This record gives sequence, structure tokens and C-alpha cells, in this order.
Amino acid sequence: ANSGTNNIGIFISNLDGTFQNQQTYSTGDKSRPYSLATNYFNDDNYLDIAVANYDAHNIVTANPGTDGAGVLLGQKDGSFSTAITYSTGNNSAPWFIALYDLNNDNRLDIVSANYGTASIGVLLGYDDAGTFANVTTYPTGADSLPYTVAISDLNNDTYPDIVVSNSRPNLIGVFFGYGNGTFGIIKTYSTGSMSSCIFIVLADLNSDTKLDIIATVPLTGIIIGLLGNGDGSFQSPITYSNQPATLPFCITLVDYNNDNYYDMLVSNYGTDEILIFLGYGNGSLIYTRQYSTGSNTIPYGLTVADLNDDKQLEIIVALRGPGSVGILTEYYVANFTNQTTYSTDTVAHPTSIAVGDFNNDNKTDVVVANSASNSLGIFFGLNNGTFSEQIIYSLTNDSNPQYVITDDINKDGHLDIIAVSSGSNTMSIILGYSNGTFANQIIYSTGTDSYPNAIVMSDLNNDNRHDLIIANKESDSIGIFFGFNYLYFQDPQIYPIPNALNPYSIVVSNFNNDNYLDIAVASINSNDIAIFLGQKNGTFTLIATYITGNKSNPTMLSVRDLNNDNQMDIIVANPGNDNIGVYYGYGNGSFANMIAYPTGNGSDPRVMAFGDFNNDNLTDMVSVNAITNSIGILLRQNDGSFLLTNTFSTGVPSKPQAATIDDFDNDGQLDIVVCNSQSSTIGIFLGYGNGSFQNQVTYSTGTQANPEWLASGDFNNDNRSDVAVANYFTNTIGILLGLGNGSFDTVTAYSSGDGSTPVCLTIIDITNDNFLDVVVANFAASSIIILYGLGDGTFLLSKPYSTGIQSSPQSLAIADMNNDGQLDIIVANFQSNTIGILYAFGYELFGSPTKYLTNDGSQPNSVAVTDINNDGSLDILVANYGTDSIGIFLGYNNGKFNTMITYSLQVGSKPFFINVGHFDNDNISDIVVSNSETDNIAILSHYNNGTFTTIMNYSTGTRSRPYTIAIGDLNNDNQLDLAITNSGTGNILLLYGCGNGTFTNATSYPLGYNYLPYSLAITNLNQDKWMDIVIASYNADHIQTLVKMC
Repeated sequence: ANSGTNNIGIFISNLDGTFQNQQTYSTGDKSRPYSLATNYFNDDNYLDIAVANYDAHNIVTANPGTDGAGVLLGQKDGSFSTAITYSTGNNSAPWFIALYDLNNDNRLDIVSANYGTASIGVLLGYDDAGTFANVTTYPTGADSLPYTVAISDLNNDTYPDIVVSNSRPNLIGVFFGYGNGTFGIIKTYSTGSMSSCIFIVLADLNSDTKLDIIATVPLTGIIIGLLGNGDGSFQSPITYSNQPATLPFCITLVDYNNDNYYDMLVSNYGTDEILIFLGYGNGSLIYTRQYSTGSNTIPYGLTVADLNDDKQLEIIVALRGPGSVGILTEYYVANFTNQTTYSTDTVAHPTSIAVGDFNNDNKTDVVVANSASNSLGIFFGLNNGTFSEQIIYSLTNDSNPQYVITDDINKDGHLDIIAVSSGSNTMSIILGYSNGTFANQIIYSTGTDSYPNAIVMSDLNNDNRHDLIIANKESDSIGIFFGFNYLYFQDPQIYPIPNALNPYSIVVSNFNNDNYLDIAVASINSNDIAIFLGQKNGTFTLIATYITGNKSNPTMLSVRDLNNDNQMDIIVANPGNDNIGVYYGYGNGSFANMIAYPTGNGSDPRVMAFGDFNNDNLTDMVSVNAITNSIGILLRQNDGSFLLTNTFSTGVPSKPQAATIDDFDNDGQLDIVVCNSQSSTIGIFLGYGNGSFQNQVTYSTGTQANPEWLASGDFNNDNRSDVAVANYFTNTIGILLGLGNGSFDTVTAYSSGDGSTPVCLTIIDITNDNFLDVVVANFAASSIIILYGLGDGTFLLSKPYSTGIQSSPQSLAIADMNNDGQLDIIVANFQSNTIGILYAFGYELFGSPTKYLTNDGSQPNSVAVTDINNDGSLDILVANYGTDSIGIFLGYNNGKFNTMITYSLQVGSKPFFINVGHFDNDNISDIVVSNSETDNIAILSHYNNGTFTTIMNYSTGTRSRPYTIAIGDLNNDNQLDLAITNSGTGNILLLYGCGNGTFTNATSYPLGYNYLPYSLAITNLNQDKWMDIVIASYNADHIQTLVKMC
């Protein structure tokens, strides 16, 4: 109905979804047609048309018309006769017409809504020629302004009734019919709104065989429903939509998704959109999708039809703006049933959800992180896509789990669970048994005040092990847990040392030749050495204590066969008495009295090291003298004694603490390297092979590092000796790679843990993988850590192993104490006056995280892994919530990453979640990020040198606050689609991929008021080859499922 040109237009179909050019038929000069209806009026099997010609004195676009209804009778050739006009009354301004057999005579009658005369008009069909009797009018109430009418039997008396929308006084009116074409007086029902009710339709929405009323109230953006009681009365209005400024106008009810329930299509002329509300046969209509009709198109009337015989309805809409008809061809999208909910317990506040098969029954199970109840909830899948009651897996108190994922982390064929908890700053590994049960959690620290918020898994260094990457929101960093064969150590077995004061050094050897290892420990403030002999049952017994001298303050022990009698001897550094003492062993666990060798007055020898410095095949000794800032060379004499022959300065003030012996310049002569605590250096003395050395050359261990210990070995398999130092003040282990000429590369620091104060380290291949490792004693943290060597000069850090509360290990030794083939760790505990033995017991998956900073205030909230620059190496992507940016760590294929490159997003966007996929099928990863404060998602494609050449934003709706984004093929078109949790508006938004990097057909599924959906997962719940959706809503305290409708 073309109101502007006073005609109707007909588009003849080409039977393929396209149409011929419009044919027009005049409805009369200044007729202003507003509504039309089609049917068969004259029994000739040709479709006829009835048109309402409107006189709109109170509408700005209207011109005076003919105040009548025109009928165009169809002809055999598809044309129409000249319009026949029937008056609806002077100044009646018929705005809408409907057709029905009102008097049961098998002839169609016409009902008009007469806007101008506050009435409806009834024109009864007169004969089989398609003519009509004069109009009979029924008043709709003073100043009522009727807009539209709908006709059906509302009170189950078999007689048709008429429903009319009255824009003033905002009422719906019902005329009950008598079955003879006449009607009683109007009965009115309130719409519950103060604005104009415009469009009205009838349908049974709740499957109770009683007709219901649905109406639009454009000026307030409301769509209401009145459920019928079957007796002509109606229940109080239900609001289906309340979106101010959208201006909903025309409604069509149809089964749009073939589920045998009425769905609703609405034209919003305020936003140039068509909205789709899916019905579920229970009286509800859920807003699920919108289609744009184009800017300023002003969609008014709409209907649906299968125009191309593809069994899929197309939407036909009248566009007042351009003066055209638009056809919206459905791009196939997945439709989901109304959600099913499963409780996660009272005040659980679920924040994350993941899926998998935990009991090997080929059904999808669900795990959810319950942040408020400090637990994980596990739901086992049943046969039909439903779930069992939640099973609770408790974490630690105040753990506040934030994120959960699933995978076979240990590659044993059983699905496992990995969770990060912000309250306890931990990661939990929960190994599954594939029977629905799980092992106790293994807990790893993510760092003090790190607040881990997200986790993702990948293999970053191509070693065929899983790695875990965590976003630490409060410490502005990401942490990488590299998978490795980390040794697992049991809690220490403790042996008290009677009468000991502050054990300081420990050694392990076989002192009595019984094939069981024994222990010697020196205590600095009781001036003695205690000997513990190993027993057959694996225990140790104190059998003797040897005095090292009054106020000798022994600080270091060493064990070796000094006199070539095949019995182990003990050497001790006595700084209090300025000597090195030797206890020659008898081979039965006892020792001769100490022989003291002076190191010089006031030398304070803390440490000694051994080697043949003059190539005489005798073991010589170097003493490290902290007070005199020097080292002393003690050459072995032919009679077995040691003679101080030379001293070399370590610099003033240097305070040397330890020494290591090796050939650092590959000249065949032994050299000495010392760690200088006060000057924070290592100093190398290159040997001449005659017992003499060059002056010291120093290398920094870091600003104010204060190294307390060092050792040497070849960490990168280049046949050059390297050095590891324990930096007391900076809580680091410094690695200085040797260059083979007596010089060293710049120090690389590895954290030993916040506040750890490392004091001692040993270099050994503790995992038997032919790569050297570094074992460290942390004094303040009362722990042991291991730096596992990778053979290239880099290391992975173990988690800390406790040596006991306030034990403060000062020294350590490594040996297989129980003959199980694994090396164990033995410590001398300074504070607790004990020996601790940490027995190795197999392996575990992870150690401590490697940290990369994301800039101050960045607050990384989500992390993803992909090869963003297509160089064959995996990169790490971070959503930096605090700085409105994406962070990119480019990888080097060996588990190492460059410093973060920042790509700024819109100011105030607050990116919450990041994910990756191939959206344009070019095999180059694209990024999708949810911008929680600007209510959109951003698609970033074609990364090139720190920039993206293609960026597209998609609105998620006003105040939607999008959080998590899941990626999957929801409609089986082999293109990736997006599912988004809109926390602000409490719905799930689906965007369907077109395969070219763009997305369309935004579809929304409301979940509930203030549900605050946080997380979702895409999976096939019911084995029907369609993907379903599982959602965790923070405020709802339950999970929900959206199951694809077949």
C-alpha cells in the first residue's frame, strides 16, 4: 500500500526468490492507502485485494483522502479490476482492515479500524460477486483513536470477536460477536502503559487453546501480552520488551524456527531493525536476534513467506524511508532451546566453566569454578544433554577460584582439571582417573599478590609437554609454567642434632665402608662436627661428635681422600681460629684428631676449595678469607701437610664468600673464581699451573646482589665452564656463561622466590638427563629450589620444597640416600638445629612460573596463545584491562619471549577477554577481544610489525558489558562463530561468521535479570552433531545450558 502515491504495488514472483518490477493500481486520488488484505472475495479462484484508504488529519504526512475501502478483484491474467469503493463513514480515516467471515455465510467480511471517527466499521460480504453491504460502525470510546483490529473467537462461543487497539485512552477493546455479523458494546482492557497502543495480533502463545493478545506501544518501546482465560477475559499484561526509543510498530506471529510454537517478528522503526522473539509454548517470547534494515529505512509493515521454496521463511518488510520493499533472506543460524539450569549451591558465584568427559562415558561433563564457596563444581552428563547434581571438589579456604580449564595434562589418557585461584595466589592441578574421581590437588604458587585471573595451555617450546600461561592481574605480569620432569620431593625427614648450635655445613659420604651413606654436619656456634651413620633400615644414628676447637666457628665441610688410603677424610674451615682442619678417616666411621693448617692471622677462612694448582698430582687447597679480602693458596706437601704459599687480594671491600675451581680459559691449567659479597661480583684468578695466579678480574652479579655462594659447570654444552651464584639480597640465582677465554657474559638472573635469601647452591645433573641443574638452599624462605637445566644455558625453576617451618637451611648436599636410583637432598638447618632429608619420589609436572611483565597498571585479565606473526613460533596475547590495550609477546620457538609489544584499543574500553581463531580462512590467526566498558567486541586481523591492517568492531548492546568469548561452528556451515557473555544485560549474544572475517545475524538469548553471566563453553551435549552452549552466571549461582534445536 503506497500511501504517498495513492496506489498499491504488486511484485510478481519469478519463483526463485526474485521479483519483477512493481505493477501499480490506483486507489483513487488522494486516497492515501494505509492497509491492505488479500483473499478470495468472489469464488473465481483469483486472489482479490481490499485496501483501507486513510484520512489522517492528525498525522503530518497524511493528506485528505476518500474515507473508504477499495476492493480490487483479481482477473485471470493476474491483473486487477478497477477499484470498487465502499465508504467507511465521513472522516472515518480507516487505518487498518482485517478480513473474516463474521456471520457464517461463507463470505468474507471486512472490518476497518476508523481512526477518525473512534469506531470500527463492519462491511458484510453481500453476494458471490465480491460486493459488500454498507458499513455498520461500532464506537470504540470517546477520543479512542483505534489503530488496528484482529478477529477470532476469544470466549469459545464459536462466534468471531473483534479486538481493537486504542491509542487513546491506551486500552485494548473487545467486541464480542453474536455470530450474525453484529457485535455488542466494547469491553476494554488496560495495557498497563501511558502511551499509545498501536499494533495488535492474536495467537495461542502458551499452548492452552485460549487466544492471547500481543500489542506494540511504540512511544515507550514496549511490547506487551495479555494471556487469555478462554472466556473473553485476560490476565494482567506481560512485558516482552522494554527498549525506549526503539519504536516497535508492526508484529507478525509465525512459527519461524519450525518448533511448532509461535514466534514474534517486530519492526522497530526507531532503530531500523527487525527483531525476532522465539516462543516456547509457555507464554514467553524471548528476544534472540535482530536484523538491520539499513540506516533511515524506517521499517513499518512486515510479513513472512517462503519466497524461494527452500523451506526457510523470508522476511518481507515495507521500508518507508526509501519507499521500497525489503526482503531479508535468512542466513542460517543455530536456534537454541530455553536454558536449563543446574544449581551450583547457595552463594557460589561461579566465574568460569569448562567441559570434558571425566568418567569416560562419551558424555559431556562440566566443571565450574565457584569463587565464593572456594570449590569446583562437577556436573556429570546424562543421556539427553542434562546433568547430574553437582559434586563439590573443595579447594583451600579463601582460595577464590577464578578460572578453570580441562585437558590431559600428564598425558596418561585421563582428563584432568586445572584451576587458578586469586585469593590464594595459586594454581591447582587435579589429576583425573577417568572414572569420575580425582586425585588430591597439587598446588603451585603463582607469586605473592599475583591474583591469577585466567589460564591457557599450549606447548610453547616444542618439547611435547603442556605449558600453562597465567594472567596475573595484580602483579601486572604473565606467568608461564613450563611442563618438565620436575622431581617430586616428600616432606623432609628430620633428625635433631643433640647439643648443636646452628648447623652450618653438611656433607654426605660412606665413612664406615658399609655401603650405606653417612652424614657429617658442622655447627658454627657449638664448634663441633656431628657424625650420623646410615643404618640398614634407612635411618641415621648419631655416633660421634668432634670438637673443631674453642671459638673455631666451623663454616664449611668437605670430604675427600686426602692421603690416598681409600678412606674418606673430612676437611673443615674454622674462621674463628684462622685455620683449615683435617680429620683423617679410619674407615670405620671414626676419625683421627684434627690437624690444623693456618691460613694467616685474621684471615677468617669461611670456605675452601680443592684442586691440583701446580700439577704435582697432589690435591691443593684455596681458602676464602672474608675478613682480609683475599684468597690463600695452600699447596699440598710430600708429607701430606698443607703450606700457605701465597695470597691474592679480592679487592677492598669485597668480602669473598666462596670459591670454585675449574679451567675457565681452556688452557689446561686450573683457575679460581670467587664470589665477592660486598662488591657484588665474581672474581677470576687465572692459573699459571705452578701454584701461582694472575690478579683478579671481576664481573658483576647484579646491583647490590651480595652473592653468598657459587659453583661452576658447563650449562650450555659448549665445553666452556660457566658459573652460578646465589645472590642473597636480590633473591636470585645469577648465571654467567663462560666465553672460554676466562671471561664471562653478562649475568642472567633467575628468581629464587620473594624474600628467599639464597645462601648455598650445588650443581649436579639431578634428573639424569645429561643437563646440569642447580640446587639452591633458601635461608629465609626455609626451602629448596632447583633450576633445571635445558642444556642451552637456560633453566626452568622448580616450585619451592619446604625444609621445615623456620628451619633456615644453610647448606645442602646431594646423594641417593635410600638407593632407589633418585638423588635426594640433605640440608643443615641453621635455626632448627636439625638435619633434613628430602627424598625424591618420582616426578611432577610443573615448577615455579617464569614471569614476564605487562607494564605497570596493565591488570592483565585474559591470555591467549597463537602464532600471530606466522613465523612458526607461538606468541602470547594478553588483554590488558587496566591500560585499554592488547599485549603481544613474540616467541622464539624455545620457550623464550620478547618484551611486550602494546597495541592500544579505544580509551576506556577495558578489554576483559581475548581469544583467537581463523575468521577469514587465510590461515593467519585473528584476534577477538571483548571491550567491557565500550559494549563491543573488536576483531583484529592481519598482524604486521606491531599493527593490524584490519580492525572491525561489533556492538554487543547498550550497557551489555561483554565478558567471555567462545569460538565454534554453531550452525554447521564450517565457519567460526562467536558466543559472548553479556554480563550487563544478562544474555548470551551469538554472532555468526561469514568466512571473510565479518560476522552477522546477531542473536541474543536472555538468561535472567541480574544473572551476570561470566563464562561459557561450546560443546555437543547430546551427541546430535550440533554444538550447544553451557554458561556460568556469577549472580545466578547455577549453570545453564542452551541446547541446539533440531
